[in-house]
Amino acid sequence: CVDLFRNHQQMSPSDVNKTEHATDTFTNEAIRQVKAHNPNKPLFMVVSYTAAHDPLQEDQLFLDQCKHVEQHRRKVFCALVAHLDHSVGSLVSALKTKNMWDNTFFLFTSDNGGNPFVGGYNHPFRGMKTSAWEGGIRVPAFVRFPLSITNTPPHTANGARYNGAVGIWDWFPTILSIAQVPPSDHHTDGIDVSADLLKTQLSAPGVVAVPAHPRKMFLQYDVFMNVSAFRSGNYKLLLGSPGAPWLFSEPTSDLHMNFEGPGASWFLKDTLVEWLMDAWEGFFGTLPTIFLAFGYVVSMEKMVAADKISNTSYRNFLQDPGRGVNVLQGEAVLPSLEPGRVFLFDLASDPSETTNLADSKPEIVSAILEDMAQSLLRSHPLTQFAGDTIDSAAPESAVCSPWIEDSVDLFQYRSADKRFFVDIGKRLERLMKLLAAVGVVVALIVAPLLLLSGNEDKQAKRGVGPVYTP
Repeated sequence: CVDLFRNHQQMSPSDVNKTEHATDTFTNEAIRQVKAHNPNKPLFMVVSYTAAHDPLQEDQLFLDQCKHVEQHRRKVFCALVAHLDHSVGSLVSALKTKNMWDNTFFLFTSDNGGNPFVGGYNHPFRGMKTSAWEGGIRVPAFVRFPLSITNTPPHTANGARYNGAVGIWDWFPTILSIAQVPPSDHHTDGIDVSADLLKTQLSAPGVVAVPAHPRKMFLQYDVFMNVSAFRSGNYKLLLGSPGAPWLFSEPTSDLHMNFEGPGASWFLKDTLVEWLMDAWEGFFGTLPTIFLAFGYVVSMEKMVAADKISNTSYRNFLQDPGRGVNVLQGEAVLPSLEPGRVFLFDLASDPSETTNLADSKPEIVSAILEDMAQSLLRSHPLTQFAGDTIDSAAPESAVCSPWIEDSVDLFQYRSADKRFFVDIGKRLERLMKLLAAVGVVVALIVAPLLLLSGNEDKQAKRGVGPVYTP
Protein backbone atom coordinates (compact mmCIF):
# COMPACT_ATOMS: atom_id res chain seq x y z
CA CYS A 1 0.00 0.00 0.00
CA VAL A 2 0.97 3.67 -0.23
CA ASP A 3 1.01 5.81 2.90
CA LEU A 4 -0.41 8.77 0.99
CA PHE A 5 -3.90 10.25 1.14
CA ARG A 6 -5.90 12.83 -0.77
CA ASN A 7 -8.23 14.15 1.90
CA HIS A 8 -9.60 10.92 3.41
CA GLN A 9 -9.06 8.76 0.36
CA GLN A 10 -6.02 6.49 0.41
CA MET A 11 -4.09 6.56 -2.85
CA SER A 12 -3.11 3.33 -4.57
CA PRO A 13 0.33 2.66 -6.07
CA SER A 14 -1.10 3.31 -9.53
CA ASP A 15 -2.12 6.83 -8.43
CA VAL A 16 1.48 7.81 -7.71
CA ASN A 17 3.78 9.07 -10.45
CA LYS A 18 6.94 7.11 -9.65
CA THR A 19 9.01 9.23 -12.03
CA GLU A 20 8.15 12.42 -10.16
CA HIS A 21 10.11 13.68 -7.17
CA ALA A 22 8.11 13.67 -3.93
CA THR A 23 8.66 17.42 -3.52
CA ASP A 24 6.98 18.00 -6.89
CA THR A 25 4.13 15.64 -5.98
CA PHE A 26 3.24 17.69 -2.90
CA THR A 27 3.74 21.02 -4.68
CA ASN A 28 1.59 20.07 -7.67
CA GLU A 29 -1.22 18.89 -5.40
CA ALA A 30 -1.08 22.09 -3.34
CA ILE A 31 -1.17 24.25 -6.49
CA ARG A 32 -4.09 22.17 -7.82
CA GLN A 33 -6.00 22.89 -4.61
CA VAL A 34 -5.26 26.62 -4.86
CA LYS A 35 -6.41 26.80 -8.48
CA ALA A 36 -9.67 25.00 -7.64
CA HIS A 37 -10.39 27.13 -4.56
CA ASN A 38 -12.93 29.96 -4.43
CA PRO A 39 -10.81 32.98 -3.33
CA ASN A 40 -13.84 34.48 -1.58
CA LYS A 41 -13.84 31.63 0.94
CA PRO A 42 -11.27 30.90 3.67
CA LEU A 43 -8.58 28.31 3.03
CA PHE A 44 -6.39 26.51 5.54
CA MET A 45 -3.61 24.48 3.93
CA VAL A 46 -0.76 22.50 5.47
CA VAL A 47 1.88 21.29 3.00
CA SER A 48 4.08 18.79 4.83
CA TYR A 49 7.06 18.21 2.58
CA THR A 50 9.29 15.21 3.19
CA ALA A 51 12.34 17.18 2.01
CA ALA A 52 14.94 17.77 3.12
CA HIS A 53 15.40 14.23 4.38
CA ASP A 54 17.09 11.00 3.49
CA PRO A 55 17.14 8.94 1.33
CA LEU A 56 19.20 11.55 -0.48
CA GLN A 57 17.81 11.64 -4.01
CA GLU A 58 17.52 14.75 -6.14
CA ASP A 59 17.11 15.84 -9.76
CA GLN A 60 20.16 16.94 -11.71
CA LEU A 61 18.71 20.44 -12.19
CA PHE A 62 19.08 21.16 -8.49
CA LEU A 63 22.30 19.19 -8.06
CA ASP A 64 23.85 21.56 -10.61
CA GLN A 65 22.95 24.48 -8.31
CA CYS A 66 25.03 22.96 -5.53
CA LYS A 67 28.29 22.17 -7.32
CA HIS A 68 30.11 24.49 -4.90
CA VAL A 69 29.44 22.10 -1.98
CA GLU A 70 32.39 19.75 -1.56
CA GLN A 71 31.02 16.85 0.49
CA HIS A 72 28.72 14.44 -1.36
CA ARG A 73 25.94 14.14 1.20
CA ARG A 74 25.93 17.87 1.89
CA LYS A 75 25.75 18.49 -1.85
CA VAL A 76 22.66 16.32 -2.31
CA PHE A 77 21.09 17.78 0.83
CA CYS A 78 21.74 21.26 -0.58
CA ALA A 79 19.94 20.22 -3.76
CA LEU A 80 16.96 18.99 -1.74
CA VAL A 81 16.73 22.39 -0.03
CA ALA A 82 17.10 24.22 -3.38
CA HIS A 83 14.26 22.10 -4.78
CA LEU A 84 12.14 22.86 -1.72
CA ASP A 85 12.84 26.58 -2.05
CA HIS A 86 11.83 26.49 -5.72
CA SER A 87 8.62 24.64 -4.85
CA VAL A 88 7.63 27.08 -2.11
CA GLY A 89 8.17 29.87 -4.62
CA SER A 90 5.88 28.10 -7.11
CA LEU A 91 3.16 27.82 -4.48
CA VAL A 92 3.47 31.52 -3.60
CA SER A 93 3.22 32.37 -7.31
CA ALA A 94 0.03 30.31 -7.57
CA LEU A 95 -1.48 32.22 -4.63
CA LYS A 96 -0.57 35.54 -6.28
CA THR A 97 -2.05 34.45 -9.62
CA LYS A 98 -5.28 33.56 -7.79
CA ASN A 99 -5.25 36.99 -6.07
CA MET A 100 -5.08 35.29 -2.67
CA TRP A 101 -1.56 36.29 -1.57
CA ASP A 102 -2.45 39.70 -0.10
CA ASN A 103 -4.88 37.99 2.26
CA THR A 104 -2.68 35.00 3.20
CA PHE A 105 -0.79 34.42 6.42
CA PHE A 106 2.25 32.35 5.44
CA LEU A 107 4.26 30.22 7.87
CA PHE A 108 7.31 28.10 7.12
CA THR A 109 8.90 25.93 9.78
CA SER A 110 10.75 22.66 10.28
CA ASP A 111 10.03 19.80 12.67
CA ASN A 112 13.48 19.12 14.18
CA GLY A 113 17.18 19.71 13.74
CA GLY A 114 19.12 18.00 10.98
CA ASN A 115 21.13 14.79 11.00
CA PRO A 116 24.68 15.72 9.89
CA PHE A 117 25.42 12.10 8.97
CA VAL A 118 22.94 12.41 6.09
CA GLY A 119 23.75 15.98 5.06
CA GLY A 120 22.09 18.09 7.76
CA TYR A 121 23.92 21.02 9.34
CA ASN A 122 23.06 22.67 12.65
CA HIS A 123 26.18 24.75 13.38
CA PRO A 124 26.73 26.67 15.65
CA PHE A 125 24.29 24.57 17.67
CA ARG A 126 25.40 21.38 19.39
CA GLY A 127 23.72 18.04 18.78
CA MET A 128 21.46 16.70 16.07
CA LYS A 129 18.04 15.26 15.35
CA THR A 130 16.66 13.13 18.24
CA SER A 131 18.76 15.04 20.80
CA ALA A 132 17.62 17.75 23.24
CA TRP A 133 20.62 19.98 22.49
CA GLU A 134 19.88 23.14 20.50
CA GLY A 135 20.95 21.42 17.28
CA GLY A 136 18.14 18.92 17.74
CA ILE A 137 15.31 21.25 18.71
CA ARG A 138 16.06 24.74 17.30
CA VAL A 139 14.92 25.08 13.71
CA PRO A 140 14.52 27.85 11.12
CA ALA A 141 11.10 29.42 10.75
CA PHE A 142 9.61 32.56 9.21
CA VAL A 143 6.18 34.13 8.95
CA ARG A 144 4.65 36.68 6.62
CA PHE A 145 1.52 38.59 7.61
CA PRO A 146 -0.87 39.59 4.79
CA LEU A 147 -1.48 43.15 3.65
CA SER A 148 -5.04 42.82 4.94
CA ILE A 149 -3.59 42.81 8.48
CA THR A 150 -0.47 44.98 8.17
CA ASN A 151 -1.87 47.55 5.70
CA THR A 152 1.72 47.98 4.57
CA PRO A 153 4.20 45.73 2.76
CA PRO A 154 7.32 44.51 4.58
CA HIS A 155 10.15 47.05 4.58
CA THR A 156 12.60 44.68 2.97
CA ALA A 157 12.79 41.18 1.56
CA ASN A 158 15.12 40.29 4.44
CA GLY A 159 12.61 41.37 7.07
CA ALA A 160 13.34 41.63 10.78
CA ARG A 161 14.25 38.93 13.29
CA TYR A 162 12.30 37.94 16.39
CA ASN A 163 14.62 36.91 19.21
CA GLY A 164 11.99 35.36 21.46
CA ALA A 165 11.45 31.67 22.09
CA VAL A 166 8.60 30.14 20.11
CA GLY A 167 7.59 26.48 20.33
CA ILE A 168 5.87 24.60 17.56
CA TRP A 169 2.93 24.15 19.96
CA ASP A 170 2.46 27.95 19.85
CA TRP A 171 1.38 27.91 16.21
CA PHE A 172 -2.06 26.47 16.98
CA PRO A 173 -3.29 29.33 19.23
CA THR A 174 -1.40 31.86 17.08
CA ILE A 175 -3.09 30.80 13.85
CA LEU A 176 -6.49 30.73 15.57
CA SER A 177 -5.92 34.31 16.69
CA ILE A 178 -4.84 35.53 13.23
CA ALA A 179 -7.86 33.83 11.64
CA GLN A 180 -10.10 35.40 14.32
CA VAL A 181 -11.32 31.97 15.41
CA PRO A 182 -12.46 31.65 19.06
CA PRO A 183 -10.00 29.68 21.21
CA SER A 184 -10.49 25.93 21.40
CA ASP A 185 -12.33 24.47 24.39
CA HIS A 186 -9.46 22.04 24.83
CA HIS A 187 -6.48 23.00 26.94
CA THR A 188 -3.42 23.98 24.91
CA ASP A 189 0.14 24.40 26.14
CA GLY A 190 1.01 27.05 23.55
CA ILE A 191 0.41 30.80 23.64
CA ASP A 192 -0.61 33.32 20.99
CA VAL A 193 2.55 35.07 19.75
CA SER A 194 0.89 36.86 16.82
CA ALA A 195 1.21 40.33 18.40
CA ASP A 196 4.97 39.99 18.90
CA LEU A 197 5.47 38.59 15.39
CA LEU A 198 3.35 41.28 13.76
CA LYS A 199 5.25 43.98 15.63
CA THR A 200 8.49 42.40 14.42
CA GLN A 201 7.35 42.40 10.77
CA LEU A 202 6.46 46.07 11.02
CA SER A 203 9.89 46.92 12.47
CA ALA A 204 12.65 48.59 10.48
CA PRO A 205 14.91 46.34 8.38
CA GLY A 206 17.48 44.41 10.36
CA VAL A 207 15.86 45.00 13.74
CA VAL A 208 16.15 42.14 16.26
CA ALA A 209 12.91 42.25 18.25
CA VAL A 210 12.91 41.08 21.86
CA PRO A 211 9.80 39.81 23.67
CA ALA A 212 8.35 41.99 26.41
CA HIS A 213 8.44 39.16 28.94
CA PRO A 214 10.99 36.30 29.15
CA ARG A 215 9.44 32.99 28.16
CA LYS A 216 9.27 29.97 30.47
CA MET A 217 8.44 26.69 28.76
CA PHE A 218 9.19 23.02 28.44
CA LEU A 219 11.28 22.25 25.37
CA GLN A 220 11.13 18.50 25.91
CA TYR A 221 9.66 16.15 28.49
CA ASP A 222 10.26 12.57 27.46
CA VAL A 223 9.94 9.98 30.20
CA PHE A 224 10.51 7.16 27.75
CA MET A 225 13.99 8.40 26.80
CA ASN A 226 14.76 9.97 30.20
CA VAL A 227 15.35 13.54 29.03
CA SER A 228 13.85 16.87 30.06
CA ALA A 229 14.64 20.35 28.76
CA PHE A 230 13.20 23.60 30.07
CA ARG A 231 13.88 27.18 29.04
CA SER A 232 13.55 30.18 31.33
CA GLY A 233 14.50 33.38 29.53
CA ASN A 234 18.02 32.84 28.19
CA TYR A 235 18.72 29.91 30.51
CA LYS A 236 18.16 26.32 29.45
CA LEU A 237 18.17 23.39 31.87
CA LEU A 238 18.81 19.88 30.56
CA LEU A 239 18.28 16.82 32.74
CA GLY A 240 18.94 13.15 32.10
CA SER A 241 19.98 11.95 28.66
CA PRO A 242 20.00 14.83 26.14
CA GLY A 243 21.79 12.78 23.47
CA ALA A 244 25.22 12.82 21.85
CA PRO A 245 26.84 16.22 22.63
CA TRP A 246 28.62 16.50 19.30
CA LEU A 247 29.36 19.85 17.69
CA PHE A 248 29.55 19.59 13.90
CA SER A 249 31.36 21.89 11.49
CA GLU A 250 31.04 22.01 7.72
CA PRO A 251 32.64 18.85 6.27
CA THR A 252 35.10 19.47 3.45
CA SER A 253 35.65 15.89 2.33
CA ASP A 254 33.68 12.69 1.77
CA LEU A 255 36.32 10.93 3.85
CA HIS A 256 35.89 12.95 7.02
CA MET A 257 32.92 14.02 9.16
CA ASN A 258 34.12 17.21 10.82
CA PHE A 259 32.84 17.06 14.40
CA GLU A 260 34.13 17.18 17.95
CA GLY A 261 32.94 15.58 21.14
CA PRO A 262 33.30 12.38 23.16
CA GLY A 263 34.13 9.35 21.07
CA ALA A 264 34.41 11.27 17.80
CA SER A 265 37.53 9.32 16.83
CA TRP A 266 35.79 6.00 17.49
CA PHE A 267 33.41 6.22 14.57
CA LEU A 268 35.71 5.64 11.61
CA LYS A 269 34.36 2.10 11.18
CA ASP A 270 30.80 3.43 10.90
CA THR A 271 31.96 6.07 8.45
CA LEU A 272 33.38 3.26 6.32
CA VAL A 273 29.89 1.74 6.18
CA GLU A 274 28.51 5.09 5.02
CA TRP A 275 31.19 5.37 2.33
CA LEU A 276 30.17 1.96 1.01
CA MET A 277 26.52 3.06 0.97
CA ASP A 278 27.43 6.23 -0.94
CA ALA A 279 29.50 4.20 -3.41
CA TRP A 280 26.57 1.83 -4.02
CA GLU A 281 24.24 4.77 -4.71
CA GLY A 282 26.79 6.32 -7.05
CA PHE A 283 27.18 3.18 -9.16
CA PHE A 284 23.82 1.40 -8.87
CA GLY A 285 21.30 4.02 -7.74
CA THR A 286 19.01 3.84 -4.73
CA LEU A 287 19.95 1.43 -2.00
CA PRO A 288 17.62 -1.47 -1.25
CA THR A 289 15.32 -0.76 1.70
CA ILE A 290 17.11 -3.23 3.95
CA PHE A 291 20.37 -1.28 3.57
CA LEU A 292 18.63 2.01 4.35
CA ALA A 293 17.35 0.42 7.55
CA PHE A 294 20.89 -0.74 8.30
CA GLY A 295 22.08 2.83 7.89
CA TYR A 296 19.63 3.97 10.56
CA VAL A 297 20.90 1.26 12.90
CA VAL A 298 24.48 2.44 12.34
CA SER A 299 23.48 6.06 13.04
CA MET A 300 21.61 5.12 16.22
CA GLU A 301 24.49 2.99 17.46
CA LYS A 302 26.79 5.99 17.02
CA MET A 303 24.61 8.08 19.29
CA VAL A 304 24.22 5.34 21.89
CA ALA A 305 27.99 4.79 22.02
CA ALA A 306 28.70 8.53 22.32
CA ASP A 307 26.11 8.86 25.06
CA LYS A 308 27.78 6.12 27.08
CA ILE A 309 31.17 7.77 26.70
CA SER A 310 29.85 11.19 27.77
CA ASN A 311 27.70 9.83 30.62
CA THR A 312 24.48 10.96 28.94
CA SER A 313 23.52 7.49 27.80
CA TYR A 314 20.04 6.61 26.62
CA ARG A 315 18.31 4.86 29.49
CA ASN A 316 14.72 3.73 29.42
CA PHE A 317 12.98 5.46 32.33
CA LEU A 318 10.39 2.67 32.48
CA GLN A 319 12.98 -0.06 33.03
CA ASP A 320 14.50 1.54 36.12
CA PRO A 321 12.67 0.01 39.12
CA GLY A 322 14.32 2.44 41.53
CA ARG A 323 12.29 5.38 40.29
CA GLY A 324 8.87 4.05 41.30
CA VAL A 325 7.12 5.99 38.54
CA ASN A 326 3.90 4.68 37.02
CA VAL A 327 4.14 6.58 33.78
CA LEU A 328 1.70 4.40 31.94
CA GLN A 329 -1.19 5.70 34.04
CA GLY A 330 -0.40 9.22 32.98
CA GLU A 331 1.31 10.70 36.04
CA ALA A 332 3.48 13.75 35.40
CA VAL A 333 6.64 13.41 37.50
CA LEU A 334 9.29 16.05 38.15
CA PRO A 335 12.57 14.74 36.71
CA SER A 336 15.25 13.89 39.25
CA LEU A 337 18.72 15.44 39.47
CA GLU A 338 21.12 12.65 38.55
CA PRO A 339 24.85 13.17 39.27
CA GLY A 340 26.64 14.19 36.10
CA ARG A 341 23.35 14.60 34.20
CA VAL A 342 22.41 18.19 35.06
CA PHE A 343 23.26 20.79 32.41
CA LEU A 344 22.61 24.55 32.57
CA PHE A 345 23.47 26.93 29.74
CA ASP A 346 23.08 30.64 29.03
CA LEU A 347 21.95 30.53 25.40
CA ALA A 348 22.44 34.28 24.91
CA SER A 349 26.20 34.10 25.49
CA ASP A 350 26.70 30.40 24.78
CA PRO A 351 24.41 29.20 21.95
CA SER A 352 26.71 26.21 21.31
CA GLU A 353 26.14 24.94 24.88
CA THR A 354 29.84 24.59 25.64
CA THR A 355 29.93 25.76 29.30
CA ASN A 356 27.83 23.90 31.86
CA LEU A 357 26.82 26.38 34.60
CA ALA A 358 24.93 23.90 36.79
CA ASP A 359 27.58 23.71 39.51
CA SER A 360 28.35 27.43 39.58
CA LYS A 361 24.72 28.60 39.53
CA PRO A 362 22.77 26.14 41.71
CA GLU A 363 20.21 28.82 42.60
CA ILE A 364 19.18 29.10 38.94
CA VAL A 365 18.89 25.32 38.66
CA SER A 366 16.61 25.32 41.70
CA ALA A 367 14.49 28.16 40.33
CA ILE A 368 14.01 26.44 36.98
CA LEU A 369 13.15 23.18 38.73
CA GLU A 370 10.37 25.04 40.54
CA ASP A 371 9.17 26.44 37.18
CA MET A 372 9.14 22.91 35.79
CA ALA A 373 7.10 21.67 38.74
CA GLN A 374 4.53 24.45 38.35
CA SER A 375 4.29 23.83 34.62
CA LEU A 376 3.63 20.12 35.20
CA LEU A 377 0.93 20.94 37.76
CA ARG A 378 -0.85 23.13 35.20
CA SER A 379 -0.60 20.51 32.46
CA HIS A 380 -2.98 17.72 31.60
CA PRO A 381 -2.07 14.22 32.83
CA LEU A 382 0.96 12.98 30.95
CA THR A 383 0.40 11.29 27.62
CA GLN A 384 3.64 9.53 26.67
CA PHE A 385 3.90 8.10 23.19
CA ALA A 386 7.05 6.77 21.58
CA GLY A 387 7.22 7.35 17.84
CA ASP A 388 4.41 8.65 15.67
CA THR A 389 1.66 6.42 17.01
CA ILE A 390 -1.51 7.85 18.55
CA ASP A 391 -2.23 4.73 20.60
CA SER A 392 -0.77 1.27 20.83
CA ALA A 393 -4.15 -0.45 20.68
CA ALA A 394 -4.19 -0.17 16.89
CA PRO A 395 -4.84 -3.51 15.19
CA GLU A 396 -1.94 -5.25 13.49
CA SER A 397 -3.64 -4.78 10.11
CA ALA A 398 -3.53 -0.97 10.43
CA VAL A 399 -0.40 -0.44 8.34
CA CYS A 400 -1.36 2.28 5.89
CA SER A 401 -4.99 3.12 6.55
CA PRO A 402 -6.66 4.97 9.44
CA TRP A 403 -8.02 2.75 12.18
CA ILE A 404 -9.81 5.45 14.21
CA GLU A 405 -13.13 6.80 12.95
CA ASP A 406 -13.26 10.52 12.15
CA SER A 407 -15.91 11.03 14.83
CA VAL A 408 -13.62 9.81 17.65
CA ASP A 409 -12.26 12.50 19.97
CA LEU A 410 -8.50 11.99 20.06
CA PHE A 411 -8.33 13.70 23.44
CA GLN A 412 -9.75 10.54 24.96
CA TYR A 413 -6.42 8.83 24.32
CA ARG A 414 -4.74 10.02 27.48
CA SER A 415 -2.42 7.20 28.43
CA ALA A 416 -0.10 4.91 26.59
CA ASP A 417 -0.64 1.17 26.66
CA LYS A 418 1.92 -0.88 28.56
CA ARG A 419 1.85 -3.40 25.73
CA PHE A 420 3.41 -0.83 23.41
CA PHE A 421 6.42 -0.19 25.63
CA VAL A 422 6.92 -3.88 26.31
CA ASP A 423 6.73 -4.58 22.59
CA ILE A 424 9.28 -1.85 21.83
CA GLY A 425 11.62 -3.28 24.47
CA LYS A 426 11.35 -6.78 23.06
CA ARG A 427 11.97 -5.57 19.52
CA LEU A 428 15.06 -3.64 20.56
CA GLU A 429 16.31 -6.65 22.50
CA ARG A 430 15.83 -8.91 19.48
CA LEU A 431 17.57 -6.35 17.25
CA MET A 432 20.59 -6.16 19.55
CA LYS A 433 20.79 -9.97 19.73
CA LEU A 434 20.61 -10.14 15.94
CA LEU A 435 23.38 -7.55 15.56
CA ALA A 436 25.47 -9.44 18.12
CA ALA A 437 24.96 -12.70 16.20
CA VAL A 438 25.94 -10.99 12.94
CA GLY A 439 29.04 -9.62 14.65
CA VAL A 440 30.04 -13.09 15.85
CA VAL A 441 29.58 -14.56 12.37
CA VAL A 442 31.63 -11.75 10.81
CA ALA A 443 34.34 -12.24 13.44
CA LEU A 444 34.47 -16.00 12.77
CA ILE A 445 34.90 -15.31 9.06
CA VAL A 446 37.31 -12.39 9.31
CA ALA A 447 39.54 -13.71 12.14
CA PRO A 448 40.93 -16.73 10.17
CA LEU A 449 41.56 -14.47 7.18
CA LEU A 450 43.48 -12.02 9.35
CA LEU A 451 45.48 -14.86 10.91
CA LEU A 452 46.23 -16.29 7.47
CA SER A 453 47.25 -12.86 6.21
CA GLY A 454 49.46 -12.38 9.26
CA ASN A 455 51.19 -15.74 8.75
CA GLU A 456 51.82 -14.91 5.09
CA ASP A 457 53.35 -11.56 6.12
CA LYS A 458 55.65 -13.33 8.59
CA GLN A 459 56.68 -15.85 5.92
CA ALA A 460 57.35 -13.08 3.47
CA LYS A 461 59.58 -11.29 5.99
CA ARG A 462 61.55 -14.53 6.43
CA GLY A 463 61.84 -14.94 2.66
CA VAL A 464 59.77 -18.11 2.69
CA GLY A 465 56.71 -16.66 0.96
CA PRO A 466 54.59 -18.55 -1.52
CA VAL A 467 56.17 -19.39 -4.87
CA TYR A 468 54.34 -18.15 -7.98
CA THR A 469 55.11 -19.55 -11.42
CA PRO A 470 54.30 -17.58 -14.56
